Amino acid sequence: MALVLGVDPQWRSQPVWESLVQIAGCDPGLESVVHAYISGWGARVYYKQQVKSASVNRLKKIVEHSKYVVLYGVGSGFVNPTDGAPIIKTGGGSITYHNADGSASIYVDVDDAYGQHYLAPGHGGTVYDSLPTIVYHELAHAYYHIIGKNPPAYRDKEILARRDENEFRGQVGLDLLNVYDDNDPGYGIPTLGTLDFPSCKATTGFSWCNIATVALGSPVARQIVSFRRAKREFGRLTLGSAPLLEPMLNSYRLFSPLVAAEMQSDPMLRDAMLHYGVQSAVHLVQLVRRYIAIGPDAEALAAAVDREISQYLAELPDGLSMQLDSAADAAAAASDVLSTGDESKLSGMWHLPGDVFASVTSSMQATRADTAGPAWILAGIALFLRQAADRLGDVVATTARPRLESAIGDWLASVPLPDDAVLTDSVELDGELASLRETLFPHDSNRELFMRRIRARWPNVSVSLEALRPTQAGPTHAVVK
Repeated sequence: MALVLGVDPQWRSQPVWESLVQIAGCDPGLESVVHAYISGWGARVYYKQQVKSASVNRLKKIVEHSKYVVLYGVGSGFVNPTDGAPIIKTGGGSITYHNADGSASIYVDVDDAYGQHYLAPGHGGTVYDSLPTIVYHELAHAYYHIIGKNPPAYRDKEILARRDENEFRGQVGLDLLNVYDDNDPGYGIPTLGTLDFPSCKATTGFSWCNIATVALGSPVARQIVSFRRAKREFGRLTLGSAPLLEPMLNSYRLFSPLVAAEMQSDPMLRDAMLHYGVQSAVHLVQLVRRYIAIGPDAEALAAAVDREISQYLAELPDGLSMQLDSAADAAAAASDVLSTGDESKLSGMWHLPGDVFASVTSSMQATRADTAGPAWILAGIALFLRQAADRLGDVVATTARPRLESAIGDWLASVPLPDDAVLTDSVELDGELASLRETLFPHDSNRELFMRRIRARWPNVSVSLEALRPTQAGPTHAVVK
């Protein structure tokens, strides 16, 4: 195995992957699967070449080589742990050669020198050194290292890598480097060419092995479309300039491949995940959208709840419907484990249907990703499954449970608050709260719960509940002390 992307939470793997997509000419034969490697979690790159080009041939040789090349995406403040060199002083990329086993570690700055733009010497001016060209340059160094043909002198190594980079630049129509110019022009706007990189017109088959895609057997199933629509509708919601859903999406990208790999090798787990995990999440998302659209009309909301649960139950095979209560218990327990770190509740979950949610929980813990978002999602799924089980009439609740149309609002109001939110701009905060009012919180009780959580989290910030309430005169400005 050769090429691996570091995907532990401290690494920034997605921009690096997108650079590999560019290097591969957007070849749909490029794929990746997360697995354990050497000292952590990584996304192993696989490549069934369909496109022909110099860069594609080189990438394929690296992927198929037996020695490791591990790619890490880092920020502009990163310092190479081996030689102590700041990455911003090494042109946005650095490589460590591990001579003991012939492997190599590559680090690339995905933040483009704090947004200042890396430059390189061209013929008669400077050219932009974009992330794909930086990645390709470092892969050239790694290639000559793993095949044992790296020159001993630093300058000779650089000339060889620049020649390779020029092959890639010429292939995609970028201005070429002066391979013999060792000067570092620093950062800024290039005097030759632009800051643009030619965009891909094709698409790859890479989807981080999406759980829903594996469960449904197609990336274009109607349920996938439903998820995409919800992501698009809620993806722009922020609080203190921090996206509300980003922690959940980032965590999903990390644990999803591990769960998907288990599902591919276990048909029973795949079927259970489809019905208890994916289908329930689809109807939960639809119900949230209806809850927001209907607003305070209790009768219409109750009808929407009945419709979603009835449709969900109609999709369940008879055998699985009899285990709904157990599935709800398992989803709630998994949420508690991720919220509290108490793994004792996992002990009774390693059989279906509990295995569905134990798999998610153990994969989350393995990646060390943030657990708040997934815990919240699992709590919502548990809520929906519990109501579906009660609707069947086979389970008699020992305690009174709130109606789903009420509980769903409380669940929405408990959405994890982003750690990096900055509530100092009263005008921006006012606009964010207005957007949240129109999307997530159409009911007074839910707005009040959400605002109480904001006040508890940021006690030095005074935010009026009126900021979440619609008024005839328009939004009320939040007061920040």
